[in-house]
Amino acid sequence: MNQTQDVRLHAEWARLQAGQFIFNLNPLTILTIDTAALVIGKAGATFRQDLFRRPDSLPKTVRRGGRVFVQVCDLIDFLKNGNGGTTPVTGKSRGRPTKAEQLARAAAAGGAK
Repeated sequence: MNQTQDVRLHAEWARLQAGQFIFNLNPLTILTIDTAALVIGKAGATFRQDLFRRPDSLPKTVRRGGRVFVQVCDLIDFLKNGNGGTTPVTGKSRGRPTKAEQLARAAAAGGAK
């Protein structure tokens, strides 16, 4: 087993332990963003960015004193609904279209360019 696989295995093990940990807590307990991100399988920085960019891809958050928390009951509901893990980003791709995409659009428009 190489070092990259070892790191991934350790991260997955930590995520599973955190997931089991939250089910033993009081549902009204609040967790920090870093703990909630570990359970979901995201990095803490990604969780913070998604708060502004894609808040619908995260569990419901609670703000107290300028800090952001997640209640255990909201996190459990989020995981039960199958929202755990990263969600694919849909929308327009960035950059210039490939030649194949240009030809496909031209063919769909009815003419070759």
